Amino acid sequence: MKIGIDIANQSELINIINSEKYRDFLFTKNEIQYTDGFSFNRKLEFLTGRFCTKEAVVKALGIGFLTRKKVTWKDIEILKINNAPTVVLHNNVKYFFTEKGYRNIEVSITHKKETVISVVLIH
Repeated sequence: MKIGIDIANQSELINIINSEKYRDFLFTKNEIQYTDGFSFNRKLEFLTGRFCTKEAVVKALGIGFLTRKKVTWKDIEILKINNAPTVVLHNNVKYFFTEKGYRNIEVSITHKKETVISVVLIH
């Protein structure tokens, strides 16, 4: 069992969320489309939570983005399934996850004012 934790301030990500280039680099089409129609503050909160969760996943797995394993931000997708954040892995991250014998990823995302914390449990 592995645990990953990440914390971020929404204000640190405002420029990323405002930039289509960076947003498209960090988030999948599904993650971005989900925020269509959200107010800017809600979109910022939602995408900051996804950003933190992706960071927590790589910490729990002990890998890094853009490493020799060729892991990208879009290889970790955080979708809302059954009204809960759910991690969906793609490409090399999925391969690494299954190669290590892991079966489940549990995630909790907490928002407090402008701070977002994500905790990931992999087992």
